Amino acid sequence: MKQWFYAKDGQQLGPVDEATFGSKVLTGEIGQDDLVWYEGMGDWKPLRDSGFVGQQGVTPVGGSPYSPPVQSATMSAQPDYGPQTGSTNGLAIASLVCGILAVVLFCLFAGIYLGIPAVICGHLALKKLRQTDNRQTGGGMAIAGLICGYLSMVYVLYVAIMFAIGWDGIKKEFNSSWEEAMEEAQDEVRREMQESEEESTE
Repeated sequence: MKQWFYAKDGQQLGPVDEATFGSKVLTGEIGQDDLVWYEGMGDWKPLRDSGFVGQQGVTPVGGSPYSPPVQSATMSAQPDYGPQTGSTNGLAIASLVCGILAVVLFCLFAGIYLGIPAVICGHLALKKLRQTDNRQTGGGMAIAGLICGYLSMVYVLYVAIMFAIGWDGIKKEFNSSWEEAMEEAQDEVRREMQESEEESTE
């Protein structure tokens, strides 16, 4: 709905909505020669030339002593609720934070839990930042988060592989020691049985 401004006795008044504006016209508070303006109109015009009564507006010769009112953000006809220019992408921030934590806490095997979110958020952030209508920043943060995330995941996998190899060796060593101990125990039992048999024969 249009927000109208009008001039009376050298003063700029408004804004008022179209219904209120119409009632003021009907009561004569705003006359056909009074200057009016709404957002989208190039310059102030007399009411009769504004198009309000169904007539096609014609720009009056000589212009007007009034300048178009300064519109606030709340009165904008087409408000922009998108990301503001220069703001940092949230996914890029999340990627960097997760990546740093994954590297710092790798000794607790947190890399696999924080590295994966860092990589996912980093790729999503870069995809969004590459869009033609993007007005955000944070490409460097996303790349840093990706690097930290991948490094932490590679390190965790390396440690897991080394542990698996080492555990296999430990298991083999344990089995070998156990077999030797069992053989020694069986030999000892056999010796005692032989000694007991020799004593019984005597």
